[in-house]
Amino acid sequence: MKICFASLRFDDKLSGQTNSIKNIIKEISKFHDVHILGLADSKKKNQFLKDINHFLGIFRFIRHLRKNVDNYDIIHLQLPTPAFSIVGDLIKTKVKIIVQFDSIVIDEPLLKILKMSLKYDFFFYFFRILFNNKYITRLLSRFKADHYVVASQYQKDQLVNDFRISSNRISQIPNFVDDKFVRIDKKRARKIFGFKQSDFIITYIGHILHHKGIYDVVKSFKKRKNAKGSQTSKLIIASSNLGNLNRIKKMNVPNIIYFGKINVAHLLSASDVLHVSYVYSFGTSWYPSILLEALKVGIRTITTDIPLTREIIKGGKTFNQVSKKKSIQKLINVYDKQKTIL
Repeated sequence: MKICFASLRFDDKLSGQTNSIKNIIKEISKFHDVHILGLADSKKKNQFLKDINHFLGIFRFIRHLRKNVDNYDIIHLQLPTPAFSIVGDLIKTKVKIIVQFDSIVIDEPLLKILKMSLKYDFFFYFFRILFNNKYITRLLSRFKADHYVVASQYQKDQLVNDFRISSNRISQIPNFVDDKFVRIDKKRARKIFGFKQSDFIITYIGHILHHKGIYDVVKSFKKRKNAKGSQTSKLIIASSNLGNLNRIKKMNVPNIIYFGKINVAHLLSASDVLHVSYVYSFGTSWYPSILLEALKVGIRTITTDIPLTREIIKGGKTFNQVSKKKSIQKLINVYDKQKTIL
């Protein structure tokens, strides 16, 4: 079977998500002839210009797919949210279209998000508020794709309840942690990063964006530092530098160590606690990979009560049983089933 795996998201800054997509492609290629089409990340430094450039790139992406769609048996579209469903609508022909969504459209009050954006990273959130909402999605999208794939029940419920997509057209396939992701000895891990064995290490891994909860993490760490008799603590912030790191540094909180991209398994193995305080569910791809990785490593984790984290906590150890083999086989079953439907 000839499959075109087309993704709008191959930005290396989105390392966890990008690596997950690449792993999926690698595994599918063992069974089918897979061709890759991706929209490269913009080199613009200004966030507003970056988003404009990415938006224009989507039209080039659609034009290429429309021109070549009949060369494939199946088009697997990896789209950021249901707000991009129009991409699948515009290329729909007799060829089967399977759309996999990374995340959700904003389901919080838009005015609330707008107020938040005026304080944090306005240009980053501007286009997301403007386009990634239920109202625009309902207006522009007809959801013509043959089948949809999501990771979580929360995503599936949004498609069924807000966009009236039949549950029969949706497959829930949880994302997985690669089998090679394993814990190493804590003492060894701390030597790698130069941490003292006596230190209490609190770790944040993710983007420097408000909806990821980074500012709440730093504020809570500052309170811990001011508590009498507290153990010597260090906050490790490992990020792709997507967002405003200088804003964090200007908070002048001592004992924060900054890293760029690192070996996540090693850093989690060296840590005492992972702290990720998500503020909103939107902008979080699939089940948050870092939470699944922390679960596999067995590190204590502090997070917030949002729908996606609730599913993970409720699922508990069952998420460790979501293997690469099972997830890939479920996706291949979707391909095979769609190929047999006339």
